[in-house]
Amino acid sequence: MKGLIVSNAIAIIAMAISSAPSAADVIVPVGDDPCEVKVNDKVRITAKGIAGSKIVVQCPNRIAKLEGPNRVIERNGGTNVVGNITEEYTITPTVAGTVVVKVTITPPQKGADPIVKEYTLEVK
Repeated sequence: MKGLIVSNAIAIIAMAISSAPSAADVIVPVGDDPCEVKVNDKVRITAKGIAGSKIVVQCPNRIAKLEGPNRVIERNGGTNVVGNITEEYTITPTVAGTVVVKVTITPPQKGADPIVKEYTLEVK
């Protein structure tokens, strides 16, 4: 009986460990619906614009930690692909609640309208 209890406890622990995100797991919001995450999850936001664009990412510091930018360099063989700019940001929610991350991409052309995208994270 004692052996059965121990084996059941080991099975439950193994299931809990396998369902929890590992250190390398990253959540990428897709679509316009709010994305549900947990405190300390890593959430990646990718911002892309034409070469010369200005990218600004705003995130409330008291609710989530913003890391980045990490510039993404696309390469074809040994040559960097020109014509665009891509940056990645990692957001780590620090408390439960709602986090709104605002990404503004302003093209380099004079008078060009900025492109604004908001990502809503529901932190549980």
